Amino acid sequence: MQLLLATPRDFLDRHFESDSLKAMMAAWGLHVDFTPDTAGGALFPYLESMANQAFGMVIGQGGADTIIRAMTSLLQELGGELLLNAPVQTIEQENGRASGVVLVDGRRLKARKAVIANLNPQLVFGHLVQSAAVPKDYQKKVDAFRPGLGTMMIHLALDGLPDWKAGAELQRFSYVHLAPDMAMMSRVYAEAAAGLLPAEPVLVDLEQFNANLIGGDNLSGSHHLDQNFFFRPVAGYSKYKTPIKDLYLCGASTWPGAGTGAGSGYMLANLLAK
Repeated sequence: MQLLLATPRDFLDRHFESDSLKAMMAAWGLHVDFTPDTAGGALFPYLESMANQAFGMVIGQGGADTIIRAMTSLLQELGGELLLNAPVQTIEQENGRASGVVLVDGRRLKARKAVIANLNPQLVFGHLVQSAAVPKDYQKKVDAFRPGLGTMMIHLALDGLPDWKAGAELQRFSYVHLAPDMAMMSRVYAEAAAGLLPAEPVLVDLEQFNANLIGGDNLSGSHHLDQNFFFRPVAGYSKYKTPIKDLYLCGASTWPGAGTGAGSGYMLANLLAK
């Protein structure tokens, strides 16, 4: 329980002496939205660091989209159909249950068992579902669901490996964090949270290409304690259900949160298969 509630700084100061080691482990917390001083933020950098030490970083052979191609192939083998460039306009309801969806081009798709929305709940209950059908207390919780801070990655095409000041040994690693110490990590996060962003708001522009990236947040909602574990996405609705019968949520906005493990979809599929 202490590990679940601790900040990364508290946990690392308790168990390690080396500031360099602390910085190396704490940096993993910022992959979610855990600064060195975020309560409940110690678990992720601990697990990531131990997993990397045990068997390295697992990368699918052929690229990061390997799992996507494998899952879509399996879906097609099982008789499923994948509709691309087909945005949903409305989630329809009949007799108090989710009955299907209407696409922006007017096509209607009926649901035999359930409608599953892999979206930030604010998009589902702010755009796709009629507000009159949503209980006010639930809508209030969804409206309060906070995004994490915007995140971006810059890719550089170089003509050689970086000449790291820390030593040539770093050239053997494909993943190096530019994070000198925990003080720097805390300061950068605090400045961003205070709205001290670059003059050109690149992160906000991401929403134009993917509405799910609210404010540039690629986590589908902050993972701080009040929005994590059985509080994700909102208290009282942690097992993928919503107030509307046969309408379910999955994806990074639900437990177990962000990443490419597909855990929420797997667990929801098992629930619906019973």
